[in-house]
Amino acid sequence: MGVVTRTGDNGETGLLYGGRVPKDDRRVEACGTVDEAVSALGLARSLSMYPRVKEALLAAQHQLFTVGAELATDVREYDKFDA
Repeated sequence: MGVVTRTGDNGETGLLYGGRVPKDDRRVEACGTVDEAVSALGLARSLSMYPRVKEALLAAQHQLFTVGAELATDVREYDKFDA
């Protein structure tokens, strides 16, 4: 059984901090690809017996989380987060 909101999504998906893009937007595809890479690195990390390899994989996962967050944020929102 699926979740029904009765409003539909009009073929769009929401971005972090607002904004919407079509579900076939390249950004959505890139987010999925980054998520898959993070997952694969997590599996590799769980199977590794070498602490240095685990650390390197974890560092790569952290960087990819940042990439995913940037992909999921409308570029018009970037200036709100400048340090």
